[in-house]
Amino acid sequence: MFGTASSSCADARDKRSKHAALTTAGRDKLGHGIALWVDANARVERLLGAPAAATLRAIAEEVASDDFAAAFKGRSERGGDWKAP
Repeated sequence: MFGTASSSCADARDKRSKHAALTTAGRDKLGHGIALWVDANARVERLLGAPAAATLRAIAEEVASDDFAAAFKGRSERGGDWKAP
């Protein structure tokens, strides 16, 4: 898709698995994206300080969790009233 990955192919040993490979353009885009991500994270750390940046990462992990998604959709084992751990 978008010229960045080759077609996937079945694994000869495990037919349930598929493998894909990035093209040169895809590897270049991935490298550029990683560099931007590293820079953005360094700026957040500098602006907020290490403790606040760590808190932000912990909140982001919790919001990305399956428990939070279930609670957000009203299907939580916690009764729909999600509370941060």
